[in-house]
Amino acid sequence: MSAVPVTPAGPGLWTRVWTVLTPPRIKWAFVVVALSGLLYASLQIKHLVDNSSLLSGNAQIKAVPYTEPTKAAVAQKLEGAKGMFQITMLVMAVLWGLLIAKKDERALFFSGSHRQEVFLFITANLLFLASAYCYSGYTDAMSSVHVQGQVELEDPKDITIMDFNDPRINGFYVWQMRIWVTAMVVTGLALASAYGFRSPEQEAAKCDSPKQLL
Repeated sequence: MSAVPVTPAGPGLWTRVWTVLTPPRIKWAFVVVALSGLLYASLQIKHLVDNSSLLSGNAQIKAVPYTEPTKAAVAQKLEGAKGMFQITMLVMAVLWGLLIAKKDERALFFSGSHRQEVFLFITANLLFLASAYCYSGYTDAMSSVHVQGQVELEDPKDITIMDFNDPRINGFYVWQMRIWVTAMVVTGLALASAYGFRSPEQEAAKCDSPKQLL
């Protein structure tokens, strides 16, 4: 009997996957995810702005008693939004500080081989600014709650304000948090793209870059 030729086994599944998922393709996938998040956040902000414009007119929002628990809840939400805004500004300052402080990293970052990181960095900053804009919109909407919605009756205990949990008002608060989380994720993708998926050309450029003086 003649021997049956043995066909050599092809590369495994994971080998084929990693052959396709090269660092440049992974980085561009990060960019697509980041830009999708930015687009979705922009559409949500437009929706919030369109709805909040009704607050200055004859908005049909139910009234709630302006009791001490209501005052405490309003103050707590405003403080939470303010705290998130401050964290947003701090994170942006740290990102720009790290980029500006390291001259060689800045030169490599804005070189042609790092264009994906540039897209991710800019997208992260735009998302942080969008989160800050939501904070501005929320404080403006909350001022409308007090100015437009307050009705004082004979008894001071009967004072009411517009429901601050209405989606047209609270939506800014919710999306300030969600967009901030998205911005942090995109920041993580930018760092992973810059330091975790270096191409051979980038590694060579890093080695050839001038060393920073201590």
